[in-house]
Amino acid sequence: MSANLYDELKSLVGKEGAPTTGPDAVCRQMIRHWCEAMEDANPLYTDESFAKKSGFQNIVSPPAMTPTWSWGPVWPNGQETRYRWPEKLPRQEQADPAGAAFDQLNEAGFVGTVDLDSTMEFIRPLYPGYRVTARTKLANVTAEKKTRLGNGYFLTYSITYTNQDGDPVCYQTLTIFKFKPVM
Repeated sequence: MSANLYDELKSLVGKEGAPTTGPDAVCRQMIRHWCEAMEDANPLYTDESFAKKSGFQNIVSPPAMTPTWSWGPVWPNGQETRYRWPEKLPRQEQADPAGAAFDQLNEAGFVGTVDLDSTMEFIRPLYPGYRVTARTKLANVTAEKKTRLGNGYFLTYSITYTNQDGDPVCYQTLTIFKFKPVM
């Protein structure tokens, strides 16, 4: 099964899923909540006059917050999502290639997940009112590897975040390890 699974995973490399745009625009309130939770007192994120004196149009969203603006609700009005009980969703709703690789590995018993590396390159600031869209593709998958955690696959995702005008705001590379935990 491993050789066949690897071939299936390799066939997804380079394919991009449908763009996802978060339901909410960048807003002061969520920026404030983020800063409070992270204990980040950078005035660029909360003080409009300081931000403008620093050369920005307005307050800016903390750069690390960029992915959150593209996420859909985890629990939209009681509906099941792919993050909770994905087996309850019709198969066609799990169509994005990056998610399909993750799902195929889960189904094959590679249920452990470790985020190994995330690199983000921030291109331009996000201001209140902006809308963020993410485009994710599976950039690479390795053959099955043996580690102390268990046997598994290293998956690398490439994510491009854009604003409502289609301008890139951030590029992210994310590598995870999906494995069968050693018992």
